[in-house]
Amino acid sequence: MRNLEVSLKASADNILVFLGVEESGHPGLKTIEGSVYVDADADNNALQELFEETLRRSPVTQSLLRGARVDVKLRRS
Repeated sequence: MRNLEVSLKASADNILVFLGVEESGHPGLKTIEGSVYVDADADNNALQELFEETLRRSPVTQSLLRGARVDVKLRRS
């Protein structure tokens, strides 16, 4: 592989909730879209298979797809 670039964009459900301006909706992300640009000697089928396997094994991708439970506590030090 000679070059790899990842481009992501996201849209919020309602960013104004995060800013405290509105109450309806939620401040979370509604969509995440992206593209992976690759320059490599492999053929398209091999790259596609590798890409799909990477997504299947990716902890971040799988957490987002499965809606991981979030359990964060405030603790004083």
